[in-house]
Amino acid sequence: MMAKNENKLKSRLAVTPSTQVKLLSFRVLFFLGLCILLLSFVPWQQTVTGTGKVTSFDPTDRPQQIEAPIMSRLGRWQVAEGDFVQEGQVLMTVEDLDKDFLAPELLGLLERSREAVLTGMTSYDLKVTALESTAIALNQNLSANLSAAKQNILAGEMIAKTTDLNLKRIQILEDKGLNSTRELELAKQTNQKAQADLAKNKLELAQLSSKYDSEVNKISSDRASAEADKAKLQEKLAELDLKIVNSTGRQRLWEIKAPRSGSLVRLLKRGAGETVKANEPLAVLTPQTKDQAAEIFISDIDAPLVAPGDRVRLQFAGWPALQFAGFSDSLSFGTFAGTVRVVDNVDSGNGNYRLLIVPEGNQQSWPRPSLLRPGTRVSAWVILKTVPLGYELWRRFNGFPIAITHLDKGETVPVLYDDSSSEGDEKPKGKELIYKKKAK
Repeated sequence: MMAKNENKLKSRLAVTPSTQVKLLSFRVLFFLGLCILLLSFVPWQQTVTGTGKVTSFDPTDRPQQIEAPIMSRLGRWQVAEGDFVQEGQVLMTVEDLDKDFLAPELLGLLERSREAVLTGMTSYDLKVTALESTAIALNQNLSANLSAAKQNILAGEMIAKTTDLNLKRIQILEDKGLNSTRELELAKQTNQKAQADLAKNKLELAQLSSKYDSEVNKISSDRASAEADKAKLQEKLAELDLKIVNSTGRQRLWEIKAPRSGSLVRLLKRGAGETVKANEPLAVLTPQTKDQAAEIFISDIDAPLVAPGDRVRLQFAGWPALQFAGFSDSLSFGTFAGTVRVVDNVDSGNGNYRLLIVPEGNQQSWPRPSLLRPGTRVSAWVILKTVPLGYELWRRFNGFPIAITHLDKGETVPVLYDDSSSEGDEKPKGKELIYKKKAK
């Protein structure tokens, strides 16, 4: 038994580390703890990551579809895929299938109809002018006839008055026996004739006025009828003008033209007799532009942390790069600088928010558009505040969010309660996430 215990003691003494080994282990553990302590104070760049693709900031510079403007039958393509086209260049001609525009000579027929309507309007203008001249002449003639009739009435009144006085004088003389009966009869006849002539002149004056009114009414009626017919022709002329404008504009749609200068990426229709509906896509055009941007999507959790003006580091697919998220400014190779220009206020439908990022400084800081084409995949790191590495590890282990640093004055920001709070603040139990007013 004693021999067995002695053997165990010898074994234990054999594996007992020496003093040098203990000293070395202590030093390693000390330096390891010191390194961990020092690393906790190393600056760490907080970032928000996202992915997306290359695009253009101006929507008019993004790839667009060329659509069929009308229901038509396609002709032959005058270009091929990959061709560079100028703005306004004809890509294809089409045949209109609308029943209202099928006739190829429709525009000429409408022009001739318009000329006929203009001729009719001119004839009505001449008729109205002639009626106006007739009315003026009738008015002048009436004035002269009325003046003559009034003069005749005045003369007849004078004659009737004279014959009446003469008749009375002869009657007095005849009563005294100084004149014969024959003279009295002649005086009566003369007076009656004078009265009859006066009545006739008055009747002619009344008939003259009535005749003038009838002729004036007839001229006015003819003029109103001519103006009504002219108004109908004007309405028809307006309809023809509208049809001519529509036909002219419609014929412009028979040629499919390039809306912008750029490259044709794809031809979606074969053409040569193929029938398409209005607004059906025919081709895809990539406009020629130097406007570059990156369309990045980030999660809804990170969206409140990003604001326009934040700096970004970008890695484009196909471009070798080395990026350390925590050292974005000092340890990043092959990445490109950008600036957040737009942060959408509404998600894209799946809980992600879109960022539009443009080159930082000038457009020359990114690869040229011929190399960095629209649709190229992009990885992005939005640079936030710099914090100690120890704080970042502690924040991540506890699941605390990144502090929001870009809110306006008076808004609330998430902060962690600590002992540095003022005495008047209500201290929650434990280290809880609370909201406080941002310092002005």
